[in-house]
Amino acid sequence: MFRRPYRLRILLVLCVLGAVFIALIARLYHVQIVRHDYFVNEAKKWRIGRVPIRPKRGNIYDRNRHPLATSSLLNSLYVDTSQLPSYKMDMARELARVLGRPTETIYAQLRSNGHPPVARTLAPEVAERVRNLFVSDLVPADGLYFERESKRHHPKGRLACHLLGFTTFDHTGENKGLAGLEYQYDAEIRGDYRKFLALRDARHQLLTPIDEDYYGAAFGNELILTLDESIQHVAEAALRQAIAKYRAQCGVVVVQRCKTGEILAMASWPDFDPARYASADPESHRNRAIGHAFGLGSVMKIFTAAALLETDRLGSLDELIDCHNGYHIFPPRPQPVRDAPGHVLGIVPFREVFRWSSNVGMVEAAQRLNRVAYARLLEAFGFGRKTGIDLPGESPGILRPVGSWTDYSMLALPYGGEMAVTAIQLATAVSAVANGGLLMKPFVVKEIRTYEGELVGRTEPTARRRVVSTVTARQVLELMEEVVGRPNEEGEWEGGTGQEAAIAGYRIGGKTGTYRWISPRRAGDRPSSYTASFVAVLPLPEPELTIFCCIDQPRGAKYGGDVAAPVVRGIAEHALRILGIPPSQTDRSAAEIQLTLHSVREAEDRAPPTVPKGRMPDLRGLTMREVSECLAGQDLRISFEGSGVVVTQTPAPLAALRGVRECRVVFSQAGDATKQQDPTSE
Repeated sequence: MFRRPYRLRILLVLCVLGAVFIALIARLYHVQIVRHDYFVNEAKKWRIGRVPIRPKRGNIYDRNRHPLATSSLLNSLYVDTSQLPSYKMDMARELARVLGRPTETIYAQLRSNGHPPVARTLAPEVAERVRNLFVSDLVPADGLYFERESKRHHPKGRLACHLLGFTTFDHTGENKGLAGLEYQYDAEIRGDYRKFLALRDARHQLLTPIDEDYYGAAFGNELILTLDESIQHVAEAALRQAIAKYRAQCGVVVVQRCKTGEILAMASWPDFDPARYASADPESHRNRAIGHAFGLGSVMKIFTAAALLETDRLGSLDELIDCHNGYHIFPPRPQPVRDAPGHVLGIVPFREVFRWSSNVGMVEAAQRLNRVAYARLLEAFGFGRKTGIDLPGESPGILRPVGSWTDYSMLALPYGGEMAVTAIQLATAVSAVANGGLLMKPFVVKEIRTYEGELVGRTEPTARRRVVSTVTARQVLELMEEVVGRPNEEGEWEGGTGQEAAIAGYRIGGKTGTYRWISPRRAGDRPSSYTASFVAVLPLPEPELTIFCCIDQPRGAKYGGDVAAPVVRGIAEHALRILGIPPSQTDRSAAEIQLTLHSVREAEDRAPPTVPKGRMPDLRGLTMREVSECLAGQDLRISFEGSGVVVTQTPAPLAALRGVRECRVVFSQAGDATKQQDPTSE
């Protein structure tokens, strides 16, 4: 038995141990039961963190799902400056060596506050070299970590650069659209910035890999365009060659499906590399096909002819119009309206006015129009307002309200003066004529889909309004076909100013345009420049395509039929083949038509006949252009009557020209010399 003092000590120890045990039980109860949720949350803060998932920008494809702009997730190196050691300069030197960047720049980032990026969207091999620095302890991993960010790629280089646009960096990667479709559809394709909970260690490194489904949830949608990569490539190449050949300032091409409004190609020059847009001239960033308004020139005669026919101011295409031999003053304008050399006509049917693009004849016919009705029709075609195409930066062009027109307006507008249009406006308006008078809304994006292919939205063709009747549209197409031409019964090619756009086996309608403008840069000198353009619809009688080309300030040539028409022909030949559009129905084979075209173009390349000194040359069988070139050196007032080729002339061939001041030349269609009539009697 213990002695009494020991029993007291033992009892005291037991009481103390019991009190401690009770205190421990109470504490455990408080921690495990009372404050359970609090301590669980505190533990999660250290072991489980919110990991950000930066989005991957959606891809952009052409109509055949060929990639035009893609994105990949690459590693970006970030720094947590609060976790860095003190020897930051040594770290900066090693990182600069691997990253190929200035040491001072990296050192400044390491000394800053927060979580700045050191290098973004690193190539895989560069990111691996940085990891090797961590393993070798040349650079401590404390405070440095990787984040996966979106990097934009353009696998086709400069192809469709103005239409696609370009991107820059934001807090999620190279994921902010600045121009083109990248800007217009930024909200659709940029994806979502998301965070999810994951286990991590004391260095904030993930303990488990991220499931790909988490990344997929942040992916942006994809765009499927109406664009055809192959046609776009040919359009850009043809435009580039024409620009180089004529040393032009700039140019545009638009290829559109006239029945739906879909854009198959849209080219603009000068172009740029979207991967290096910052180093390019800002002027090259402009999409001139939608943002640059230019003088329309004689292409405007399409819509003047449509107005005359739609308002019944022209009885038929064969109604006679006085072209005043290519020179006339229309009061109250003191300056004369002139025709270009080779386009000089007398009294001829309206179809010849259109075919040879007579300014005088078109203005003469347009005086029948009511200016309010004319203005209303031009507005209905979409001039002076935006087309609504799904691209940023569209210009409305210039068409003044009819209340602002002057007495000169009805003398200038009929052949393209006092107004300016964009290429997309012109192509859409001509497509309305080709589409039986229905104006369609142009569009570029056909579908929007998720990265898994699920359909989000689709653009359906939209008819805006009827502009002219079907009858009027078909009559205008008939006029346009005569501009390009077709073989007659004798196998001879009969065309107008647009013969260079002819394609064997296909009926094509077109219109040339040449706009002369005066530069105001040097007062007193005021040099003039030209804009050459050509628009075609094909194949007739049911057109599928509208192709427009405009070349600004060409040198060495200036007419749309010489500069722009061959560009359109080259694009059209490729587009017809790619789209599988069959040849037009014709009684003659494509080989025969090709032979006819070849002979016509060879004849155009030959020099005009020489003029014997002091004698009247033999003009019989020549065209109006060839007659003008032959008599250019003679002091004669030339009177043209009819159209086609020369059948009679006064003075006679080889007659002496001493004392002669006037020459009368009568034209008629080939093989029809016996049926000529006096235009005045008709």
